[in-house]
Amino acid sequence: ELRFFMLLPLVVFASASPCCAFVSSMQLRKKVFSSMQSQKKVFCYGDSLTAGTSPPLAPELFPYGPHLESELRRLVPDASPIVRWSGYPGWCATTMADPSTLDGSSGLRTFLRTISAKTGSPASLSVILAGTNDLAYESDSRPIVDAILALHRASHGEGVPTAAVGIPPSMWQRQSSDAANLAATVNKSLEGWCSSSEAGGMATFVECPIDISSVGNKLWSSDGLHFSPAGFKALGEGLAPSIAKIIQ
Repeated sequence: ELRFFMLLPLVVFASASPCCAFVSSMQLRKKVFSSMQSQKKVFCYGDSLTAGTSPPLAPELFPYGPHLESELRRLVPDASPIVRWSGYPGWCATTMADPSTLDGSSGLRTFLRTISAKTGSPASLSVILAGTNDLAYESDSRPIVDAILALHRASHGEGVPTAAVGIPPSMWQRQSSDAANLAATVNKSLEGWCSSSEAGGMATFVECPIDISSVGNKLWSSDGLHFSPAGFKALGEGLAPSIAKIIQ
C-alpha cells in the first residue's frame, strides 16, 4: 500500500514500490491522496528519545513511533492512524527551534510542509518531545520553554495541532535535584501554556507515561538517561490513549 513518500533523514513515510510508481498515474495519485486525507497522520519530532537511541545498543534504534501507531490502531481503528517520526540524538530544543533548523532539511516546519504537499492534506498532529538535553546546558527554564513553545507555534502556523510530551524522569534527575527541579518547572510551564488562551486550543500537554518510580528498572538503558527497547515500547503504548483522544 502506498503511503507517504519522503526522502528525509530518520523518517520513513514509505512506499512499497519505487518512487516512479507513486507518480506514474494521475488516477493512482488521486486514490492515494484521497486515502491519506482521510487517515489521521501523526508526526513525532524530537531528540534521541524520539529517534530511539538505547545505549549500549547503538547504532540500532528503537523508536517509540511504531508502538504508538500499533496501539492507536487498536484504540481508534476507524481513524486509520499512521505514525512517522524524526529524532536527532544530542539536539537541544534550542537547536530545533532555531529558524535555520526549522526551515532546514531536518526542521519541523519543513517536515510538516512536505507531509502536506505529498499527501494533499496537513498532518493531524505533531507530537513534540524535547528539552531533555537542554537540562545539561541551562540553569533557567525560560530558554528551554521558549524553544519548545517555538516548535509548537511553528506547527500551529502550518495548521497542525500539537501534543507537548513532558520531559521524562531519568537517573540523572534522581541524582541531581537541580536537574529534576528544572525539568519539573519546564513541564509545569508547558502544561500551563497548553491550557492557556494563547495556545488557542491547538496544544495538549501529555505527561510522560513513564514516571520516576520506574527509573532503574528494565525500562531504562544502562546509562539511566535513555530508554531500553522495552522502555520505548512502553512509551509509545503509554502515550497512545492521550493521543487517541486528540485525533479521534
